[in-house]
Amino acid sequence: MDIQLVLGGLDKISSSGPLRPLSSDLNVPRIDSYRFSMANLEDTQDVDLDAILGELCALESQYDEAITGAAAAKIANEPTQIINSQQHRRTMSDTSSTPSGSVVRTESPDNDSAFSDSVSLLSSESSASSGRTDRTSQVDGSSGKAEKIRLALQKMKEASVKKLFIKVFSIDGSAKSLMVDETMTCGYVTRLLADKNHRPMEPKWALLEHLPDLHMERVYEDHEALVDNLMVWTRDSKNKLLFVERPERTMLFEQPEILSGPNNTTRGDNIDEYSRNNLIEEIFSGSCVPSMEGPLYVKTDSKKGWKRHHCVLRASGLYYMPKDKTKTSYKDLVCLATFDVNQVYFGVGWKKKYKSPTEHCFAIKHPCLQQPKCTKYIKFLCADDNQTVHRWVLSIRLVKYGRQLLNNYRTLVEECQMLAE
Repeated sequence: MDIQLVLGGLDKISSSGPLRPLSSDLNVPRIDSYRFSMANLEDTQDVDLDAILGELCALESQYDEAITGAAAAKIANEPTQIINSQQHRRTMSDTSSTPSGSVVRTESPDNDSAFSDSVSLLSSESSASSGRTDRTSQVDGSSGKAEKIRLALQKMKEASVKKLFIKVFSIDGSAKSLMVDETMTCGYVTRLLADKNHRPMEPKWALLEHLPDLHMERVYEDHEALVDNLMVWTRDSKNKLLFVERPERTMLFEQPEILSGPNNTTRGDNIDEYSRNNLIEEIFSGSCVPSMEGPLYVKTDSKKGWKRHHCVLRASGLYYMPKDKTKTSYKDLVCLATFDVNQVYFGVGWKKKYKSPTEHCFAIKHPCLQQPKCTKYIKFLCADDNQTVHRWVLSIRLVKYGRQLLNNYRTLVEECQMLAE
């Protein structure tokens, strides 16, 4: 009867549904929450990377402190171990000198006092050496971990450096390719190109940026970062880099008298070295703002084209006199362009493209303006002759960069002399 009741109870349990384990009341994580966490991880990779870098830097400092503390503790513990060893030897010697009646001795040589002292000394030295070995291994392990952290940080920094694969053309149409990163200056890349083109490095060699869409070009300064200039190019840009000889690279130092004015008849060949150096120092002393003013053609937004204005160069920018004002009323000057972020470019073929009065043209614009539709934000100017346009461009470069131009030139001349030796 009891067996039938038990079997009937089992049938009721089996018919009531599947059995649930005892742990079924635990909350099992859903797969949706896992996917959501993975999505959040993908969205916050940059934040996590910054956090990892911060933790690595903190760990590096902690390991440095641990290594320093371990080294100091090692130095501090060595005298204590020596003292403990000496006290242990004195205790053993005192024990051996007590009366024979108070100490039970055997015939075994192991209980001999001299032998016991030697064993105690060896055991203490062994324990001290093992302690030093453990601390040394701990310090070595900490040093190894710290070195791995440093290598990881260095690799992360190297991975974050911007790198570009560029192609630089020569005047004959040939091209050289090389990899550059954001730490390389234009002067350094120019020297690399001279070596790749098997040319002796001379001050006149320059890295030229050619903008065919805007019909402009500019020589990069030696201290400028090449990658920063190339990063503003658009993806479908037709711009080119050229490795060519340009006279404006050395004109300011070979013919400093060019800034004296158009009436100066002294040429660089006629001036001696001492006078030239004095004139260069005079130019770069003080505020490095030459006295530069004169007539220039300025392109207007209207269809009338170019208008002739009296222009004045100042430290704050380039100014012009309105057409209805006299030349002497400098309080009425209007700012045409500033030089804090703008660059000066030479015009190429403007007489055909923009109907300029002459071919001696230059422009002032922001480097990010790369498209023809941005011409309304560019200042187009035209001079009467070639010497005048070079005087204006040199003066603007001098106002913008100051003594940096002199430092670039001296460094370049020294490197060229070292390569020639």
